[in-house]
Amino acid sequence: MMTFANGIFPTWMLGLIPSVIWLIMIPANFIVDSLVIIGWTKVKKISDWKSVWSKSIWRLWIFGFIADFAAAGFLFALFYLWMALSSITNQEWMVDASDVIMYGWGSFFYGISGALIGGLIIYQLDRRWAFTKTNLAPAQKKNAAFWMAIITAPWLLSIPIDVLLFR
Repeated sequence: MMTFANGIFPTWMLGLIPSVIWLIMIPANFIVDSLVIIGWTKVKKISDWKSVWSKSIWRLWIFGFIADFAAAGFLFALFYLWMALSSITNQEWMVDASDVIMYGWGSFFYGISGALIGGLIIYQLDRRWAFTKTNLAPAQKKNAAFWMAIITAPWLLSIPIDVLLFR
């Protein structure tokens, strides 16, 4: 697997096949978010790691899901906008390009844009609201939010669909 945390969340699969994946994904994201925040407190030598974890984990976890849905929504909107433009303008090259975006080399860059959007949303939400009940200094909150965003961004979005579908 390419990433930790919210990268475990293949949003488009859940929209298509709501199933037992939810039973795996929800606790997996909670566990990974917990490991990331506990690991961060250990690396930064914060002695009261239990307090930081207990006062922030639920918000970190929920904000991760919000960012995952927003990133997937961004990718869906971008793709459907592209398809709408190609049908309005009747440009064959746009239809061919959409195949590259969904199944070819372009899907990696397309997916990375979604992962970056997701990471940015995670950073903003975590920085502003996830650590409000903790005793962390503002610089520590920013740093924790930064590492949560880097590690838990929805990196799985950058894996091409045909790889996920085992084509």
